[in-house]
Amino acid sequence: MADNGTDTKKNGTMSLGEISTIRNILMGQEMSEYDRRFKELEDRIATMNETLETQIDHAQTEANSQSNTLEKNLNSQINSLDKALSKRLEQLETKMLQTSQKDKNKIGKMLLDMGKKLMEE
Repeated sequence: MADNGTDTKKNGTMSLGEISTIRNILMGQEMSEYDRRFKELEDRIATMNETLETQIDHAQTEANSQSNTLEKNLNSQINSLDKALSKRLEQLETKMLQTSQKDKNKIGKMLLDMGKKLMEE
């Protein structure tokens, strides 16, 4: 069989290699420029992604730190309020007991005085 230069053609169509060659001839420099620009964009996106991840990590760390500080402050304030409330409650109980004892003494004295008056009559 004679080879009429059709070894790259199969059934009247071009092979993939020929199409790539034609594309490279027609658009080779543009494709190189596109490849370069895509590479630059990929690099910029990667850099931005790293920066963003760093900023997110920093923000999380800062938020956790502020949350811990807030929790400590709230716990401290709650403990202070609890102590103040307990102290005030003790003061009120003491005052109530003192008042109650004074009232008992007054009532006792009144009854004693009434008893004496009744005995005198």
